[in-house]
Amino acid sequence: MRKIMLLTLLLFCLAMSYGSAEERKEEWSDKGFPFASLKTVAVSLSVDEGVKLEEIEQKKIADMSDAVFSANSGTTTQWLNEKQILKRIGVMTQVELEGLKNSEPEKYQAAWNEQVLKVSEAKLEIKIRQWGYTQQYVPDTIENYTDYQNTPVSVVQYDSNGRPYTTIQWVQVPIERSRIIPAHYEPIAHAGVECTLTSNKTGAKIWLLTDLRDAKGGKVPSEMLERILRRVLERFSALQK
Repeated sequence: MRKIMLLTLLLFCLAMSYGSAEERKEEWSDKGFPFASLKTVAVSLSVDEGVKLEEIEQKKIADMSDAVFSANSGTTTQWLNEKQILKRIGVMTQVELEGLKNSEPEKYQAAWNEQVLKVSEAKLEIKIRQWGYTQQYVPDTIENYTDYQNTPVSVVQYDSNGRPYTTIQWVQVPIERSRIIPAHYEPIAHAGVECTLTSNKTGAKIWLLTDLRDAKGGKVPSEMLERILRRVLERFSALQK
């Protein structure tokens, strides 16, 4: 009996682990900085060197980031993406920076670093730290389950004269069975960012946030990332209160 209980407990724990998520969340902020005073923040998106992303994935992530931050999610800050910043810089300087981005990337970056200070009060750099899927080997396991079998049962009934007669009724009887789940590979989805908020006035880092997530159970990296970005806004909103 004890062995059966231990086996049942082990199988329960294994079942609970599937579909579970592992998270690493860290955060630091400059307690003396008046976050509520920030009215405009420039948002930039980059990918860590160790993360492999196809161009179409990068564009989809950029669109997702723009959509999340354009909604503001309760913050009192206006979040400016790259296109919005370039438009403002173009109005101020009468220089088309977009054309320099591919032809002269170094000159573009220098002009960007200089001018972005004039159109925003802080810079939020979002770096994709992890993305995609890996495979985890799952050894074979024994699973207990309940099956139901139709079984005939004799039932004694009585007619109007009180004479007994027998009928057959079919009932479902629960039967405990066991089966072997073969060894297999379980996909694990990964998504995670590292955020750095820098004051344009002092050049000092005023807020750091890391949110890395690993999840089983058919999770999708893009959906995980969207939840992470929404949490970034929620955490920033908390700093402004």
